[in-house]
Amino acid sequence: MNGKSGIVRRRPQRLNGFDYALGYAYFITVCIENRLNLFGEVGSNGKIVLTPAGEMVESVWLAMPEYNPGLVLDEFVVMPDHFHAILGFVDPGFWSGQCRSATVLPSDEMQPNGRVRPDLPSIVRNFKSLTTRMYGNGVRQQGWKPYKNHLWQRSYWDRILRNEKDLQAHREYIYTNPLCVILDSDPSNQSPTRH
Repeated sequence: MNGKSGIVRRRPQRLNGFDYALGYAYFITVCIENRLNLFGEVGSNGKIVLTPAGEMVESVWLAMPEYNPGLVLDEFVVMPDHFHAILGFVDPGFWSGQCRSATVLPSDEMQPNGRVRPDLPSIVRNFKSLTTRMYGNGVRQQGWKPYKNHLWQRSYWDRILRNEKDLQAHREYIYTNPLCVILDSDPSNQSPTRH
């Protein structure tokens, strides 16, 4: 939709008025701009073979709790042209199974070190910023494939996971996503695209 100035206004991506630091789990998808395959490829066995850039993205993600006390990381996958993850700021009792990290966040807005409590938009913004800077270094110093304007698309997609069933369904989606790429690339497969 165009405003009076002729500028295209984007629809907000987040749920209006929702506090994204609340005790829920969140499923996110972050895509590379123009869906370039920069982070790896899916092998015939359905396993991701990461490029050094993909390994960097994975290591940055795994380090996020070090800089964001209270952040809980669950399942994630670095795909050739996008990234899926489950994360949250929740009571560890909500999570079943093995989590990759779990620390408890103080209930007030300020953490003991005086920093503001992290929320989903700030986590994704920091993740995208760190990986973009490190990817740029890889282009200059290690010959990684360059991109045109931005490494990541402007926004990201999220879903609030409000119960165990939803959490388990999205864990399964992340686990099977690489295999879906193989199935989708097979012309004999008539199933709809799921990634």
